[in-house]
Amino acid sequence: IMASQTDVFDAIPAAWRPLMGAVIIIYALIALYFVIQAIESLRPRKAQPQVRYASETGLEDFPVGLRFYEDILGRDVEAYRRAWRELRIGQLNAELSVQAHALAQINKAKYNALRRLYFGLQLMTVMAVLLLAVGSFFVLSGKARRLDIRGGLLGRPRGATFSAPQRFAQLGVAEPSGVAFHARSGHLFAIGDDGKIAELDTAGKVVRSLALPGNLEDVAVHAPSGNLVVLSELNSELILYDPSAHREIKRWRLDKPALLGRSSADPNQGFEGLAFRPDPSQPGGGVFYLTHQRTPAEVVAIALDPNRPAGPLGGDVVRGRWELSGYEDLTAITYVPELDRLLVLSDAQDVLIVMRTDGTVERDVTVPGKQQEGVGVDAEGNIWIADDKDKAVLKLEGGLDTLRQQAEPPAQPAGGRPQDQGRGTGLRIPG
Repeated sequence: IMASQTDVFDAIPAAWRPLMGAVIIIYALIALYFVIQAIESLRPRKAQPQVRYASETGLEDFPVGLRFYEDILGRDVEAYRRAWRELRIGQLNAELSVQAHALAQINKAKYNALRRLYFGLQLMTVMAVLLLAVGSFFVLSGKARRLDIRGGLLGRPRGATFSAPQRFAQLGVAEPSGVAFHARSGHLFAIGDDGKIAELDTAGKVVRSLALPGNLEDVAVHAPSGNLVVLSELNSELILYDPSAHREIKRWRLDKPALLGRSSADPNQGFEGLAFRPDPSQPGGGVFYLTHQRTPAEVVAIALDPNRPAGPLGGDVVRGRWELSGYEDLTAITYVPELDRLLVLSDAQDVLIVMRTDGTVERDVTVPGKQQEGVGVDAEGNIWIADDKDKAVLKLEGGLDTLRQQAEPPAQPAGGRPQDQGRGTGLRIPG
């Protein structure tokens, strides 16, 4: 059960995970011990008592083998009947005493095996309760903390209530994980984990389906060139793609520790979101934003010139870093020029974080969906959500207007909720 519920491990702090892993390994070893002892308890046994020779004990005190199955089968039926007719009382007493002693040895071995079996069962019970208690504590405390941070426990309402979404499936993309609006074509590009790119019009109709090898997680449009930049999480790469020629141009490998400014507490977590903000002062005409999913849940701004040769991207391209404490599963990000704000998806909390370009978090708003993995905004102000679990793209009609109507100045609450959650820990971006 624990192994199948990966969100339990996600809720456990990174510092505790090695200890929990060690406990689970010990539990598995005890379970193996328990199964072996169960087999040992059920195993048939044989005891062979040490009996003196007939010449030492006398014929009457020597068992003649009438009650052990091996001795019985050593004679034919007539010989066995004759042995009983010729049996003496002393021989029968010897036979019974030897058999009783052999049964006692067998029972002793079985009781020892059962004692070890029950000891293993007790250990498994104690460790199972310990694992469930610790796992439940972190899950429940994490949910309570997130509710408190977002105002759920305190009853503080969240901003913005979007209209019911329109759902578009059958996109030619198995599990949509990213979506971006291409201003030049007026179309949307949705990508999936299966290495597919779907081009859609704003009515949700598929224009064409393209293939791009890789575990694709998000997509952004490099506005100056009109090319797509695709994020591949599994290989930790950025891929430059020409949507007009339908071809890959080059790839850059992401040096994750250098970009984050530290090593991730969980090596299995990577960059999942990608966005582009135009800025003529930066190489390549703008800034790209990467979101790291968790441990740390961080937004990293980088200046990447598409003319840069293929190769690793390290700390030299970083223009800012902001850890969004209190949020987890940062799965997508997009830039909205009309608001001059970044919208960051937090799948764990089902919220869209409204963030300034200096890393300041203004507020968050609840968004629909089962597993939100991508976000984009079209020219008409509609917000599009790529839902991996629902295998669809959701359209929030007039989503940008809803955000404008609910706009509020950054609050200054005691205790730092939520403005100071997005304070930058690196360089500031001009403009």
